[in-house]
Amino acid sequence: MTKATTPLQALDRVQAALEAAQAYPEGQHPPEVLNELADSLQAAPESYRQHPGMDEWMQWAQNHTERRQHAQFFELLKQLNSMDADTPEHTELFMQAMRCAPKQYMDAAMQATEEFLPQATHVNEQGQPMYSVEQIAQHFGKPVEQVQNDVQRLIDDGHMDASSLHTGPVFPLQ
Repeated sequence: MTKATTPLQALDRVQAALEAAQAYPEGQHPPEVLNELADSLQAAPESYRQHPGMDEWMQWAQNHTERRQHAQFFELLKQLNSMDADTPEHTELFMQAMRCAPKQYMDAAMQATEEFLPQATHVNEQGQPMYSVEQIAQHFGKPVEQVQNDVQRLIDDGHMDASSLHTGPVFPLQ
């Protein structure tokens, strides 16, 4: 269906998408019908989207669109949930998932890992915390050489891009 240009056309689009969806039994909607319903809801006028009772529909539309836009990430998550976490295959899939994760999932992952990392003493130019090999080694009670070897193994195995290691200036936290 073409994109609506006026609020009335946008509401007509929502109505047409709802009618198309109602033609199918629950759970048997073709993807294109669900895609159009999600898109039409998200393109509806703000006054319609804020109407009482629309929160659940708008949340569904947002989730559906996110899963469509990041299909590879959600497929990898499904595979991860069916695997033993203590395998190299799980690690590889996890790293693949993180490389294609939507921003809010990356932000949540970074926030979750912060509690396991040492207190940052330095930041980069963008204000992101930076950690030295020595800090990581001390925090986890490992020799510096082991941390260096672990990082190199992550790079060699393709789980980490060497270019992601910070080599620029760092600044002490005030």
